[in-house]
Amino acid sequence: DPVDAIVGERLRNRRQSLGLSQRTLGETLGVTFQQIQKYERGMNRMAGATLVRAAAALDAPLSFFLDGIGPQRQDPERQSLNGRDER
Repeated sequence: DPVDAIVGERLRNRRQSLGLSQRTLGETLGVTFQQIQKYERGMNRMAGATLVRAAAALDAPLSFFLDGIGPQRQDPERQSLNGRDER
């Protein structure tokens, strides 16, 4: 899945920029370094809770991993959850 690959690449880039090993990040998240490798390669999808913990461990906002992925809206506050204009 392209989303998993993008999130994984961002995870790897942030981890490396902080000088952390896959093992160290894995221990912090409670997973093996092999699992970190799979996340970084986009082979496995990170659960939402794991992604939140990774963002905290890497001192990055959750948006760092998700910005630009999925549908984009110009003015998200104008639409309700059902997609209708609220104004």
